[in-house]
Amino acid sequence: MTGSVLLAIIISAIGAIFTGIGVVVRSYKTADVDSITNLKMRVTNQDRQIGKLDNWKLSARHYIAILRGELADRNIPVPPPPPELEIHTAGGGP
Repeated sequence: MTGSVLLAIIISAIGAIFTGIGVVVRSYKTADVDSITNLKMRVTNQDRQIGKLDNWKLSARHYIAILRGELADRNIPVPPPPPELEIHTAGGGP
């Protein structure tokens, strides 16, 4: 085996090793980007859902206030709301 053949084998082996390392690093980076993209999409969807629920909650509170006002205008006793609704009456209490 001549020196030039040995040098060619060593260079080929080093190239193959670096190619393998490059493939692993690129795969790792691509997986990270995909994971981050999926996470951002999930957060965006959850933010949208939270916004919808907040709007629903505000609309429901407004509607309940209107109904309570109608009952009070007709002298119909209004039952106190459950504490889970976190609705406070004009007197400051639940």
